[in-house]
Amino acid sequence: MGFIENQIVSFSKNPYTVINSMNEFSKAFNEIKSQDEAFFDSVPYYRTKLEQYYNNDFLPILNKNTYEEKLFEFHDFESISDVGLYLQMKYIVENPNDIEGKHHLSYKESPTEYTKVHQKYHHLFDDYLIRFGYHDIFLVDAKTGKYFLLCFIKNWIMQLL
Repeated sequence: MGFIENQIVSFSKNPYTVINSMNEFSKAFNEIKSQDEAFFDSVPYYRTKLEQYYNNDFLPILNKNTYEEKLFEFHDFESISDVGLYLQMKYIVENPNDIEGKHHLSYKESPTEYTKVHQKYHHLFDDYLIRFGYHDIFLVDAKTGKYFLLCFIKNWIMQLL
């Protein structure tokens, strides 16, 4: 079976996976702030933690692998929304896997519905990513333009959230 045929077969097992996951992710994303108020009461603390992660772990690797003349600095990414900050903290900064293994985290203890939705769908998209050799898988909400990212999480795209 060819490459494209394999992709079609993979998602044809449940053709509504992408549609259902987008609907559930979109709803859960919009509820995050009301479901983990303790986090959102401490946003300045978490922004400091995120900046430390960027400066110590992420930016050195990004800058080593970029072809840009200008090196990236944290301020290039600091416009991230509070919900984007939340997701970066839960799925990237607090993720115990190394940078190349971040996509292995399917569950992060959290009181949010987003966590449950992520746990429900992550393994399906992660399998697809690995099976077909993709770097990232993005789900984009057609109504809002928000990006939902499930696998092989790369920090730079999370600023779009």
